[in-house]
Amino acid sequence: MTLAVRLRSQERWRSGGCGSPHGGMIGPERARRGACFPENDGVLGMLVLEVSQIKDCHGPRARDIGWLLKEAASLIVRQATINDLDALVPLFDAYRQFYKQASDPDGARAFLKDRFEHQQSVVFVACDVDQVVGFTQLFPSFSSTRMARTFILNDLFVSPAARRTGAGRALLNAACEYGRAVGASRLSLSTAVANVVAQSVYEEAGWTRDTEFQAYAISLI
Repeated sequence: MTLAVRLRSQERWRSGGCGSPHGGMIGPERARRGACFPENDGVLGMLVLEVSQIKDCHGPRARDIGWLLKEAASLIVRQATINDLDALVPLFDAYRQFYKQASDPDGARAFLKDRFEHQQSVVFVACDVDQVVGFTQLFPSFSSTRMARTFILNDLFVSPAARRTGAGRALLNAACEYGRAVGASRLSLSTAVANVVAQSVYEEAGWTRDTEFQAYAISLI
């Protein structure tokens, strides 16, 4: 028996638009066409990365998952809920400090709590046994040219002790699988020019650098 990675999707979705507490249960096809997102309660619409056993896993398929087999046998990636707030706050605070922001655990808690309560983002966490060791946060968006839903992979962070275990790659994979499940046409991200380690992780996972468009921003505060 050979260990392999498998994604399992709960095919229950809630209609009624983002944040609606009264939506009815619908199938994934209608969820793709509507304005709703999978209910972010850890059960409905949850995607879980789990390690399972299969009989035959050889050749290219075995090589593709080889990055995870050595050290991530206990790694689980799942959609986060507001119940994960205590575990997420120190990771989110450390992520902000990496980008030269002052530590602000209270602000981090308030920001994440707002996102959960208003269903304004989708968060996945990587867990090693019962400890949250990393997270990624997706913000919903749309493409006018494609006339389709997209997501911005705004945040990705893995605690230093859990790096080189496949946690970052597993979070990226879960984000992509989620996007496909809800019919998104694209995920996009940006990272610091000097963050060459993250760039190599993205490129190894199949992400490509944009060479066609220049990105601009203006500060409003």
